[in-house]
Amino acid sequence: DTRRPAMAEVDPSLMAQQAFQGLKWHEGPSSPEKTAAPVGSMQPVERQRPKRAGAGVPSSSLEVGYKFYALCGLSHASTKDFVAGRFHEVEGLLGRGVYCSLDLESARGAGDKREVVLLRFFPGGEKSPPEGFAGIKVTTTPCSTWREEGFAGCWLPTVCSPIGDGQGELCLRADIISKATKYDPGSWGGGQDRSVEVRQSARTLATGIPQIIERWRYQAGLVQWAGLAIAGGAVIVAGTLVRFSFYGSAAAAGCIALMFGLSSL
Repeated sequence: DTRRPAMAEVDPSLMAQQAFQGLKWHEGPSSPEKTAAPVGSMQPVERQRPKRAGAGVPSSSLEVGYKFYALCGLSHASTKDFVAGRFHEVEGLLGRGVYCSLDLESARGAGDKREVVLLRFFPGGEKSPPEGFAGIKVTTTPCSTWREEGFAGCWLPTVCSPIGDGQGELCLRADIISKATKYDPGSWGGGQDRSVEVRQSARTLATGIPQIIERWRYQAGLVQWAGLAIAGGAVIVAGTLVRFSFYGSAAAAGCIALMFGLSSL
């Protein structure tokens, strides 16, 4: 029999190139298919991260460098630890984590807690994506599996569930918290009053509430209607002053309207 094996009909250099590139080739019609791969190559381990944003996962919580603020009610001893960077995780309705709130009264009224700490956290990573988790899961029922699902935290809005945890409705991994400071609402010059930033964080997380009616209801509750009314009155006064050519006074009234309007939303 003068027939040569099928292997002999294949150019050796082509076989080597295909093997290096990890392409599939056949020895012959009756031979099983083989796959060649570079020697020593390893498949990368995929990080367990939420695949996409949508209902239940606010898109901003997946972005690297996007910071959020929340309030945490603590005892005096725990406050010292948090300010020093020692964040304690505890068990609760949403599983293990650092419990905090987006509402000042909720943070103040949690159990025997006397002091309020302002937390700054990056669920998508401060400078680079964290290993194995990212994003805030927004749930409408108590959930303790968010860690296994690859999230950095879990939020149970009060408008979605009659069941809540006295420690707070937001549970975070300690790893994503970058800073904790004592919350001082009256500290205009010291920069410790982050009420607007906390409200903005709540508004951003609210985009993940699945039910539209509950989402609108929660976002409407974040508006400071008294301040918005003052801003509207200042706009009317400014318009009246312009009609009488009092432009300087109209500009001052416009600034007041802008200040109250921005701080109320």
